[in-house]
Amino acid sequence: MAALASRAALLALLLGLAQSVDKSKFRTCEQGSFCRRYRKFIGQVESGQGAGFHKVVASSLVKSDNSIQAKLLHINDFNVKPLLLEFSFYLSDVDGSCGIVRTFITEEEPLHPRFKLTPGDVIRKEEELKPDQVNMRDGPGVTDIISTAKGDCKVLLRHSPFQVDFMVGGQVVQKINSRHLLNFERYRAKGSAKHAGLVDATDADDGNLF
Repeated sequence: MAALASRAALLALLLGLAQSVDKSKFRTCEQGSFCRRYRKFIGQVESGQGAGFHKVVASSLVKSDNSIQAKLLHINDFNVKPLLLEFSFYLSDVDGSCGIVRTFITEEEPLHPRFKLTPGDVIRKEEELKPDQVNMRDGPGVTDIISTAKGDCKVLLRHSPFQVDFMVGGQVVQKINSRHLLNFERYRAKGSAKHAGLVDATDADDGNLF
């Protein structure tokens, strides 16, 4: 009975604290320029108003040991500089099986240096990991990237629209860009020409960009 009373008192305290939070100190999505324009971007893509997507340039695919690189173009404006896509594959420290894939997307020749995680901070340094050698097999509109280690790991890279399926034992365990809503806002100089079509969220709402 005492335990029940204690829990009730704790619940009452937590509810009181929740009610005492001053919501006016928190910004809404409409007050944040990035959140606001991304919602508009999603709405336009899903409604078909500005449907478009990124596609993998098949001829740009390059394999080097445990990494794969490729370029991504946006179908609504081929004059936009491509994005650079990179996969790096590593083995598990536990049993040497496959399963560690680092995926990195950035812009080619950015106007300013882009942020990149510092190795050893949030992510482990590459030299601490054992590379997983992979093979690449091309098919119609898709590229299979297959681990040579035990564990039956594969990355299915779909070209158009760009999408990535991570597979283990023949089962998809994770996806990237399955809804084709990738929004990568490239650095642009103030006064630069607008995109020919809907490329990123700045085309849906260009307020408060500079």
